[in-house]
Amino acid sequence: MPRAHFDDLAVTYERNAVVQKGAAEVLLQLLQIRPEEDVLDVGCGTGHPTRRLRQMTRGRVEGVDASASMVAEARRGGDEAVRFSLSRAEDLAFDAEFDVIFSNSALQWFREPERALARMRAALRPGGRMGIQAPATQAYCPAFIEAMARVAAHPDTRDTFGRFRNPWFFLETAAEYAALLERAGLVVKLARLQEQAARQAPAAAMSTFESGAVAGYLGPDCYDVALDDGYARRVRGIVRDALAAQADEEGMVELVFRRVYLVATRA
Repeated sequence: MPRAHFDDLAVTYERNAVVQKGAAEVLLQLLQIRPEEDVLDVGCGTGHPTRRLRQMTRGRVEGVDASASMVAEARRGGDEAVRFSLSRAEDLAFDAEFDVIFSNSALQWFREPERALARMRAALRPGGRMGIQAPATQAYCPAFIEAMARVAAHPDTRDTFGRFRNPWFFLETAAEYAALLERAGLVVKLARLQEQAARQAPAAAMSTFESGAVAGYLGPDCYDVALDDGYARRVRGIVRDALAAQADEEGMVELVFRRVYLVATRA
């Protein structure tokens, strides 16, 4: 699976990741973290959910992310009582150290999902629980899919985009996600696909696109050709116009995100 590139998004991620933050709140409600629990945030990004976790427990709170720039931003905006470190989920070295693992909008980026989930399970104490939220299905956001179809067809971008290799891990049903966790040795308590809708002005919709999807669509490692200096600018222009064209009579774009919510325990 190609590797997406998040380092360039670190400075703007906190501002643009509105949809991810909303999904994180749903996941936090599902987990019901208790005030004495030790919690690990896998794929912590710039640390916003990790700092929310710190508010919920007096226990140990740590965040890990595979992007050095994201970890640097998390440390700059963080709390001395929260430790942030650089690690892929596949390389977690913790051994039965946490009561809860929280992972929001990260599973789709894992290059080796089964290995990552096995390492996350190993980090849990027996009886500990894991909560995961991630975009799901190939049509994870129809508005973005439609915009990228224009990129695929546009004469200024179609040849290069034809060399794009999808970096994301998506499954199509809640049952498939549940089976994935079960293969990692987890006992699944909840597996639910649901849609989250947000009406945004075109500029805000573009910011949402910039908060995550762009790391894949414009990640140099996601192409088997070198990207010329103007390719990213051309793609962004086409996407911006495509989102504006989707606006309704009130000038708003309907963004629908298909997400999976998973809660599982280590038996």
